[in-house]
Amino acid sequence: GAIAPATVITFSMDLPFSTNSPVCILGYGVNHQQVVGFLVKQGVHLVVRDSNPAKRDQLYSDYPEAGELLVFEERGDVTEDLESFEVIFRSPGIPYHNSNLQAAKARGAVVTSQTQLFLDLCPAQTIGVTGTKGKGTTSTLIHRILDAQFPEKHVYLAGNIGLDPFSFLEKLSTDDIVVLELSSFQLDGVTKSPHIAVVLHVAQDHLDHHANLAAYRQAKMNIVSHQKEGDVAIINAEYPDMEPFLAAAPARVIRYHRSSPGQETAWVDEQGGSEVAFFAVDGKVDSLSLAGRKLKGKHNLENILPAILATSLFGVSPTVMQREIVAFGGLEHRLAELVSPKGILTYDDSIATTPESTLVALEAFTGKRIHLVAGGKDKGQEYGSLAGEIASRCVSLLVLPGAASANLASLVLAQENHPKVIQATSTDQLGVMRELFHALGEDLRPGDVLLLSPSAASDQPYANYKERGDAFVRAVTEEL
Repeated sequence: GAIAPATVITFSMDLPFSTNSPVCILGYGVNHQQVVGFLVKQGVHLVVRDSNPAKRDQLYSDYPEAGELLVFEERGDVTEDLESFEVIFRSPGIPYHNSNLQAAKARGAVVTSQTQLFLDLCPAQTIGVTGTKGKGTTSTLIHRILDAQFPEKHVYLAGNIGLDPFSFLEKLSTDDIVVLELSSFQLDGVTKSPHIAVVLHVAQDHLDHHANLAAYRQAKMNIVSHQKEGDVAIINAEYPDMEPFLAAAPARVIRYHRSSPGQETAWVDEQGGSEVAFFAVDGKVDSLSLAGRKLKGKHNLENILPAILATSLFGVSPTVMQREIVAFGGLEHRLAELVSPKGILTYDDSIATTPESTLVALEAFTGKRIHLVAGGKDKGQEYGSLAGEIASRCVSLLVLPGAASANLASLVLAQENHPKVIQATSTDQLGVMRELFHALGEDLRPGDVLLLSPSAASDQPYANYKERGDAFVRAVTEEL
């Protein structure tokens, strides 16, 4: 006989607000394009505001059938004059504490977001991942492991990475699993937490968006603070400043440390130089070898351990975990290993835009001859301690164009026993990388590490970290 179709849940009656409510969508960026389509399908009247007039044509061509359900308003400040709306969708780029939004909330309007609505409506199991660094790596690893263990289930990767959750919401059943990478911007103001919350280390970041460090951490805490009985919070307990997260979680908490054994935890044992990950959950201890892992660096253990713990809650076998973890080479431009024909170990870490992230990358290659490609735009960052580490760990520093580069180069040259410093003069994306590689010449030997880890945001000729990383990858392919 025919196989019965999977249960598909439809949502037309389940919106957390009336379909007659006047709704305003603030901004028509990637976060709102699918939400608009979803709400129009439910018959909701929407006013979509954006400061870019070109979004008008895009909106109407995306949804030509919407008719009078859709109205576009061009506004310099999309948060002004919200009095006539009962429901307001905030895009992640607009701070939740914006005074106009808070005034609307005070008079009774619902201030919501794509993330909030998805968590309100999603019938599937949800795993949310947040933290300052490593969210994308950890989310992707969890998704890969679950996908390998459960070929018959639908496992989705969404949020800040992967798919827009509203592109598959209507297909979901209670058997499916959704892994969400969630930034502080997306978590700000949400009143619902995922079933499983993974919290990586939360350090200082995005203080140009949140009022202060406390507000940033508070936004992140929403991933655990609304959990219910039966939910689980997996929290990095390696750092003292993570105590407030452990305290804020009302549900079951599983902590993890890089190397402290215990119950309801995970850790790595390095006896005899080989890494073995242990996890002790529900009174049972399991282990798997991490030998040959492609995700380099000790810092990546803080992404691997929570992925093991999250997937262990679904009964994934250690064999599947090990296979997926060891094979995963990381995300594009995040300390990603490249193939180089001449035995040179080449890594693209273009996403490293702070001195701290470059320090972490250098630590991954202790004892190797390192040629570091670094520099870029000056954001007022402090390069003193990085310069000292470059002097002691690198044989050469290849300097990219940009205002921060001059500062970094002069600090490195001021160190005793400093490495060779080579500065690019080319103004062409590929030309910069070629020039730097050619200048190394015979000094680049088999077994050396060639590492792009800029410690700064990109500057001309690169518009962003992706363009910079792509130029590096192409130059490696063509020149080495």
